[in-house]
Amino acid sequence: MTNNIYSTKIRTRLLQGLLFLIIAPVACSHSASAKPDSNGNDTTTGLPTSHPSSQPSHQTNSVKTGNEPASLVASHWDNAEFNQGINPSLSHRPNQNQAVAIFAGGCFWCMEAPFEKLPGVTSVISGYTGGQIEAPTYSMVSRSETKHLEAVLVFYQPQQISYDRLLYTYWRSINPTQTDGQFADRGLQYTTAIFTVDALQEKAAQQSKQQLSSSGKFSTPIAVKIEPAQVFWPAEDYHQNYYKTNESHYLRYKYGSGRAGYLKHTWGDD
Repeated sequence: MTNNIYSTKIRTRLLQGLLFLIIAPVACSHSASAKPDSNGNDTTTGLPTSHPSSQPSHQTNSVKTGNEPASLVASHWDNAEFNQGINPSLSHRPNQNQAVAIFAGGCFWCMEAPFEKLPGVTSVISGYTGGQIEAPTYSMVSRSETKHLEAVLVFYQPQQISYDRLLYTYWRSINPTQTDGQFADRGLQYTTAIFTVDALQEKAAQQSKQQLSSSGKFSTPIAVKIEPAQVFWPAEDYHQNYYKTNESHYLRYKYGSGRAGYLKHTWGDD
């Protein structure tokens, strides 16, 4: 029975991946006029196109616990290493012009680019946080086995860019009212959250959320959670800088999922 269930899951994922490759290019051609429905799906194409779950899961036995010295963490911050747990509180050293921020906004492929283009941001790493086990893999997270969220760890220089500016970018990169994921991607792993490293970030995040809620821009409540940061686990190498290394596929996904259309419709060129 177990083998039959497993085989069924594999076949389902393969079919989903095939369907994605077929419909995603169609979605991309409608990017200029994409209009989302209340769930962030592209009403022009009738999609959604979801974040594919068929990529290989790379394994490693080299794992840190998240309690490593800050100097050791610093040696990895510009080159993500799969399953090398990073304790954000140790990496956050504003007095040394190295600060970190963690944002969950659905598919981490789409969250790297908005932050990496900001002056003062030195590195953005895709990964997993907020879960229950050490060293999660993409395969595990995509099946909602670990309670982790896909997220990005942003390294920035606070003398050059403020945390408030990062928050501004975050809000304009997501659908802040969606409760069950982001756009076509549904499930806990795609839900939104701001993971704060210290009291200053927590206060700034709460204020920013309240300002957005009071702005009248959205008719439904802001769903983004604000929680204390936990150990961050960098994702597999093939996920890092995906928008650069697999640009064509990334763009098909971004537009096909409804994200690009929603952001254009909601924020314009802001």
